[in-house]
Amino acid sequence: MNYTHLLLACCLMGQTAAYAQKPAAATEDIKPKSEAEKLMEEYRFEEAVELLEKDIATAERRRKPTETLEALKAKALTGLNMLNATARVTFVDSLVVDKARFLTRMSLSADIGRLMPCGESAPGMPGKAVHGQGLFVNELGDKAYYALADSAGTLKLHHTEMLGDTWRTPTPLEGLAGLDGAQDFPFVLTDGVTLYYASQSEEGLGGYDLYVTRYSLDEGSYLKPENLGMPFNSPANDYLYAVDEANNLGWFVTDRAQPEGKVCIYVFVPADTRDTYTPLAFDDDEIRDFARISSIAATQKNAAEVADAKNALQRARTAPKQATEEDAIHFVVGDGRIYTSAEQFRSAQARKLCAEWIITHKHMTKQEKQLDALRLTYARSEEAQRRQMAPTILQLEKEVEALRADNRQAEARIRAAELQQK
Repeated sequence: MNYTHLLLACCLMGQTAAYAQKPAAATEDIKPKSEAEKLMEEYRFEEAVELLEKDIATAERRRKPTETLEALKAKALTGLNMLNATARVTFVDSLVVDKARFLTRMSLSADIGRLMPCGESAPGMPGKAVHGQGLFVNELGDKAYYALADSAGTLKLHHTEMLGDTWRTPTPLEGLAGLDGAQDFPFVLTDGVTLYYASQSEEGLGGYDLYVTRYSLDEGSYLKPENLGMPFNSPANDYLYAVDEANNLGWFVTDRAQPEGKVCIYVFVPADTRDTYTPLAFDDDEIRDFARISSIAATQKNAAEVADAKNALQRARTAPKQATEEDAIHFVVGDGRIYTSAEQFRSAQARKLCAEWIITHKHMTKQEKQLDALRLTYARSEEAQRRQMAPTILQLEKEVEALRADNRQAEARIRAAELQQK
């Protein structure tokens, strides 16, 4: 079953409102940019720092406020430090798409989880809460990550898990909730501890910056996030970083050098270690070009690596989308119609219910497999071990039966909603 598309059917309904929550950075563009800001947009951070230092000195002599200039200088220094540590990254493709649809335009393997637009029916979301734009559900379908507004109205990343047949109330991610700036677009590696996300932190370069953090089992919280630096971050908005470990491909999304309403999706080769461009081997203009990804071809130094990545990308784009799940859909509506995907439902309510159903159905399937495995072990075990296993099996049987009953009721509600559609 195409899990991503099923959830998209309901999530897209809440997407318009979610995108309206994007902080209005565009209002700043109405004001004329200073020379320092123009230099920063051109990645000439050192020149911007020198100019701002002169402006600050002039303002001090005239006894005028310098806070704005000091803040801009701090951004320029951040950019300079990032530029001097620009990572070597091999890019293999790019695609310009509508900003409102980019989460649906990446050919990620189902084995790593699902990225999709967040909506008001996201797992465990309370009512019509103010939420972010990105939703990530892990490969097992029992953990979800997305942003919810805190008491101050700032988006912070939250996490929820499946408990029985329902989702728990989302809780803020420990270690990240107290950080400044809005957070959104989470992505978790299959190790379950490495988290990438976008934030509008004051320590960033501008707009959304991309960060990575890891969950510490010892501390019970996420560690201090690290800025991914250049070329992934820029003075513009950099929204998403994801790694498809199944295909050894990386994806990231930015609106740098794009018209209003558009973003560019870049595909790259993930590296195990960070290697940087050095001034000894490249001049300043070359490093600036690498930092802002002026040319994809210029990053491609290893022909075999590029060929492998392009082949993997082609396979990812042409492979049937989650074919094993798609084949499992066989929904009899009741009037002779049989649906094989959520997109076939004409009723918006049915599509929404179907998106909720697929999550619980997948959990039910997982529990059924676990029960089957326990029963097989039970049949092969000695009497003493059987006595130990019996309570667990009985409890799991009750849970599975309850899930099956809920599943039947959900199917009935979906069917009724669709049959009411004229």
